[in-house]
Amino acid sequence: MHVENMKKAHPYLFEVTAVSRYLALLIFILLPFLGGFVGYKNAPEKIVEVWNIEISKVADPENKVRFIPPDGYVINNELFFSPSMGLLFRGRLDNIEFTGSSFASCGEEDCFEHISILPYDLSETPVEFISKLILAEGGNPSQCEIEELKVTNPYSDNYAVSPRDEVIVTDQNLLEYHQSKYPDEPFITLEDYRTFCKDNNLECYWNERVVMGKKSIELCSKYSNGNFYGSSLFLFPISGRTEALFVHYDGGNGDAGTLDSVQYTSRDHLDSKPY
Repeated sequence: MHVENMKKAHPYLFEVTAVSRYLALLIFILLPFLGGFVGYKNAPEKIVEVWNIEISKVADPENKVRFIPPDGYVINNELFFSPSMGLLFRGRLDNIEFTGSSFASCGEEDCFEHISILPYDLSETPVEFISKLILAEGGNPSQCEIEELKVTNPYSDNYAVSPRDEVIVTDQNLLEYHQSKYPDEPFITLEDYRTFCKDNNLECYWNERVVMGKKSIELCSKYSNGNFYGSSLFLFPISGRTEALFVHYDGGNGDAGTLDSVQYTSRDHLDSKPY
């Protein structure tokens, strides 16, 4: 009854006109965009995934879980993961430790394998970042090829560095390197070394790899892929983290190699693994 009285007293309030129809349509169209804009402007600048992983920080002989500061875990001496970095790597990790800003399993003098954590400015491209590192080491980026690797890891962009010029190793270079390793051996001529290599071709092969690595460093920088015994690469996480990784793998120098694979990953990926 009250509504009927209102309609009689103010009929224009209940009348549907062309203007009211268009106004309703305009509001219907604009409100979702307005809500999205307000949400975008007021959203937090960065969303950080927090992993609540309950693993004892005390060595566990039964489960073989070992804690490595600042927040890494080694399981069965085969798998390492860091919740805060989203970092996962595998290998023979009996002696792997974190010192300063690097993971390594041997001393600095004889350590060919390591994972270095490098602060990364997100305003720079990977190529710009690597070029600055090369300059800081006294190298010349123009003499280096910085190449993005075509890999299938969805959590990082990977890059390798190599000299632009061909690395040439001569027999004289190999002889000089061998003499530096064994100063008391009576090698006098190149023919002596060539004869030695006929019966010791594996050692001569590694000599060539080391000399090639040294020349690669001289031509480009210490970040060159393939220096010394193995291979090197940079990993840039696509999740917006402010660090990058420089990884140097051992190429097979007997039992010296400890790293099989290093990658950024996600919590879902870790949850799917039987660790």
